[in-house]
Amino acid sequence: MFIPAHEIVGEGADRTVWVLHGIFGSRANWKGFARRFVVAHPGTRVVLVDLRGHGGSRSAPPPHTMTACAADLSALESALGAGPDALWGHSFGGKAALTWLRESGGGGARQVWALDSPPGSGAAGGGDPVSSEVGRTLRVVEALPLPLQRRTDAQRGLLEAGLSRAVAGWMSTNLVRGDDGYRWHFDTDALGPLLEDYWAEDLWPTAEHPPGGVAVHCVRAERSDRWTTADLRRLEGLEHVHLLRGAGHWLHVDAPEALMELLAQPF
Repeated sequence: MFIPAHEIVGEGADRTVWVLHGIFGSRANWKGFARRFVVAHPGTRVVLVDLRGHGGSRSAPPPHTMTACAADLSALESALGAGPDALWGHSFGGKAALTWLRESGGGGARQVWALDSPPGSGAAGGGDPVSSEVGRTLRVVEALPLPLQRRTDAQRGLLEAGLSRAVAGWMSTNLVRGDDGYRWHFDTDALGPLLEDYWAEDLWPTAEHPPGGVAVHCVRAERSDRWTTADLRRLEGLEHVHLLRGAGHWLHVDAPEALMELLAQPF
């Protein structure tokens, strides 16, 4: 049993929210948002989780799969003595949340939120997973010799591979400095298998027919490129669908106030 690294923000007793970050990220990505949320909603406690292979959870043993991510969350539930009332998952974390719902039945949770996270199989936005933005990013990350002497070394490698300046800049924030230079805060050996399983998993059935009476909310960022035409058609059949206007894929950065208001709706 692997208990993922986590951090608790707030001391509210009314409801507990768990937050799952995207691929290449960590719990730190959502810490600022969580702090603002508990200030605005003092009855809330937020548990920020490092998914396996990321941040403080790099020591997770294989196999590195979505089902293993779900098992890690169940282990965390046992360690904390209670599960979440609501689970928010962004991008990769959204499918991890839906996998947990499928595997666990939801426990006592009342809501699962998939934040700009298409539930289906394949690369988000369509096309070949290996040549997708995420796939190309992983190949560059695996090829860069470590340690790096400067954050800009990572940015340069990503830009030369044809990735956007926004992605290159964000990825450089996922470097941690040690005595010998900069290294990634994630385990590249774990990310490859995780992404392969992520691409293979189809969570539409869970989103469409959630177990245990759990309400599944799918949030689409208006400027996101992660959704195919087929995704949008299928999205129309879900009960709880939300469009976050003016936001790109990193919706908690682009439209934090609007997202905060959306996530605060009653159970």
